[in-house]
Amino acid sequence: MDALRAHLQSLVRDKAVEPNSSLGAATRYFLERWAPLTAFLRVPGARLDPLDNTLERPIRSRNASLFYRTLVGARAGDIYMALIVTTELHGGDPFAYLTALLTHEEQVAANRDHQLPWNYPAALARVELARHPAALDRPPSREPSRGAGARVGR
Repeated sequence: MDALRAHLQSLVRDKAVEPNSSLGAATRYFLERWAPLTAFLRVPGARLDPLDNTLERPIRSRNASLFYRTLVGARAGDIYMALIVTTELHGGDPFAYLTALLTHEEQVAANRDHQLPWNYPAALARVELARHPAALDRPPSREPSRGAGARVGR
């Protein structure tokens, strides 16, 4: 990093970059903000801002949305991206959430507020309880669960 800083300073000092160009502006920006931009390197255990990681996916989605064939497809992609990111921000599993929404279509249509990413686990538990009220009387199963990739019959 010290070598990078010295190189950028030499570019400015030796007038190797046009100050009004994009590269010149980026070089000045980086040098003027050197201390805050490199603080994570000097502080042991310092983490990058989690918001940076959160913003990465929508930015990639925005770039990919340039290639949607229709506005309807772009809108659907935006809705799914918003659902996925919001679910992750609230500590949920986006795949499980979207699966639950599609599995319980009628309940989602009837009570949309209950199916938001931060509410859906409780709503899903209520749906399952209404469907199988006797499940409360049974002790939990001791059988190991079989994952999606488990082999059956050997």
